[in-house]
Amino acid sequence: MSDAYTKQLSSRAHGFAVRFPNLSDDLPPTLRQTGVEVGAICLLHADGSLEPLLNLTQPQGDHSNPKEGVPQNWEWIRLNAGDLRANGLFFPPNTAVSSTTAGKEDFSFSVEASAAPIGEASATFRATSTRSRKAMLFLPDGASNWDARPIGKFHALAHKHGKNWRKFVRDVLNREIGPEGLILVTGVTKATSWCIAAVDNSSQGREMSLKLKAASVAGVGASYSWEWENATSSMHSGPHRRPGEESWHDNQTVFLRGFQILPSLAGGTNVRPFPNFKF
Repeated sequence: MSDAYTKQLSSRAHGFAVRFPNLSDDLPPTLRQTGVEVGAICLLHADGSLEPLLNLTQPQGDHSNPKEGVPQNWEWIRLNAGDLRANGLFFPPNTAVSSTTAGKEDFSFSVEASAAPIGEASATFRATSTRSRKAMLFLPDGASNWDARPIGKFHALAHKHGKNWRKFVRDVLNREIGPEGLILVTGVTKATSWCIAAVDNSSQGREMSLKLKAASVAGVGASYSWEWENATSSMHSGPHRRPGEESWHDNQTVFLRGFQILPSLAGGTNVRPFPNFKF
């Protein structure tokens, strides 16, 4: 969580800002098509990417749980109608989310349509700020929220079985558990496309331009290329879809909320809200 982008954007009320929203290409297509879901038990890797390992809302044998099985004494939560709060397009298309290190009075955004060859779409995204450090998330297709309502059940099972989960991840799945522990997801914000940037702009107040071009007519399945002008930044965008994945949507995790599962000094489990740093 030392990444500048994550630190700055996670200070908003949306949750933990995921540095790499797309899942690794080596994961099963069924997981990559849906992305991280409520109930996922994940590793947070040092590069900021997520790896879902289990899902607390599914029984053994479901595609979201590994072929190796499930941890000892596995209990899962059956989500009933009304247990999952969904907010489609919580962020409308062409939304820019900025870090709170830039005040409202010195950070402005605009998105402008621009001419493009037939069969392509293009736009220019502009951000102006007097701050030298900032983080930004641009969502061309918007993003949607999903949050579990009975989060007390998630917390109780994490506290009861967290030790078994960690043992299974280490001994059966052969994964190293880093200092962040395991992450149990109770809420997630997912997008179809995104651009992420952490900017270090030595000339305060200087205008920055982000050019967006679609490889095909903008819409579900469009792919984008990005370019910063007049700024020094760490920037990447996605997803980079492969043949057959053009129709995939809302599978890119840009924010998540949940619990952090860590070993306690007494040998049990410590369950904390995630993200757990002060806002």
